[in-house]
Amino acid sequence: MKIIFCAWGHVGLGNIIKFITYFEDYELFVYTYDRENNRELVDFLENHGIMYSFKNINDCEVEVKKFNPDYIVSAFYRHIISENVLKFAKNTMNVHPTLLPKYKGRYIGFWIIFNCDEETGITYHRMTTDVDSGGVYLQKKIKIHETDTAYSIYVKSTALAVECFIEAFNKMLTGVETFDQVGESSSFLKKEFPFNGRISANNSVKDLSQFSKAVYFPGKNGAIIYDDNKEFMVKGQPTIRKIKNILKKIKGVQNK
Repeated sequence: MKIIFCAWGHVGLGNIIKFITYFEDYELFVYTYDRENNRELVDFLENHGIMYSFKNINDCEVEVKKFNPDYIVSAFYRHIISENVLKFAKNTMNVHPTLLPKYKGRYIGFWIIFNCDEETGITYHRMTTDVDSGGVYLQKKIKIHETDTAYSIYVKSTALAVECFIEAFNKMLTGVETFDQVGESSSFLKKEFPFNGRISANNSVKDLSQFSKAVYFPGKNGAIIYDDNKEFMVKGQPTIRKIKNILKKIKGVQNK
């Protein structure tokens, strides 16, 4: 069995570990990224003698054809894999951190929290030329709590994606029929962060809090609450108290 993994981050690392632990007879090649936040994955590949490349797989048609993969698996890979590459594999699989067809594309955690969804999940599906639209191998649900943020949803979905990887892979491997994506469809493919992370102070405290939770992700800028005269960033974990304090500051500016 010849496998190409297109992998990044914790999900890429976790799925590769699951794969090499579960299977014995295979040839494995990995396309990944030379980035500091991907160092753990690269170190693992080097320490275990797994061949890899930092090239974009879409620029490597000759190499992929020569490797002649049975399967191509994408685990949070940052490039959309072209039809010219996918055609070389018998079958393909990608993991997406929502219950497809809802929320195809980018900034998934934001939209889930911003829209006050009650549940989300992960989807393992076949890759096609239409992004995040292939038949489904496996879906698993996650309940969303009032305290959840974009970050906590990311942590839960990535952990679930790794946990369910072998189950999904075996469905692809054994030829289990996929089912079509059903339900409400939505796509967010723009590179720009939604609303540029900004929200007017004229919104309710509840809406400001929900927006701030949708933006929250450690290491990134928090939500910006603004008025005509001033703007303030919500720093750290969003709380109602922080929101109210910012509104007091904005009100104080207005009264001057």
